[in-house]
Amino acid sequence: MLLADDQSGINITGDVGHKIRVIPDEDPQNQKEVTYLFEYEPDSYLRGTVQLPLTIFPQFAYSENGDNFHQLTFKAWDNANNSSHKSLYFEVVQSGNLVLKDVLNYPNPFQNSTTFTFYLNNEAQIDIKIYTLSGRLITHFRNLPATFGFNLVPWDGRDQEGDELANGVYFYRIQAKAEEHSVESIGKLVKMQ
Repeated sequence: MLLADDQSGINITGDVGHKIRVIPDEDPQNQKEVTYLFEYEPDSYLRGTVQLPLTIFPQFAYSENGDNFHQLTFKAWDNANNSSHKSLYFEVVQSGNLVLKDVLNYPNPFQNSTTFTFYLNNEAQIDIKIYTLSGRLITHFRNLPATFGFNLVPWDGRDQEGDELANGVYFYRIQAKAEEHSVESIGKLVKMQ
């Protein structure tokens, strides 16, 4: 988690009442002091990061039948004695699984171009295929590198020969591959001019 203060920097003295704390799932009874995990960025006294191993909270272990969505709230003080907090939301997934989620294209409908967006829990190679409603392949993007977190892939709305698509409804299939794991998502997009 990135922590920053534009004026005086983050207080890392660990004084009573001024420690960096993290609260799991809005449960202050189980909060932890993590000042010792804070590291300033090189050549900066205004910003730094906390690298937090989630294993310090046993409730964040993956559960087959449980709720794997969680929240962490970080509370820190600056050197001028002001406090602030910031929350982080995440999902715990089974070790080794590749997760592709929140896949969509924007704008949709589109006129000339659109952008595919999605989240990944790991680095992966992405294939995007676009089809007509009858199943004819329009275009195929192969082995695009994608990173952990939020990804964007722009598309100019043209087929493999470089021609503009006709107005209509199309399907897209996004497949993510990493090691032996593969996941995919299918959606609709609309070309309207």
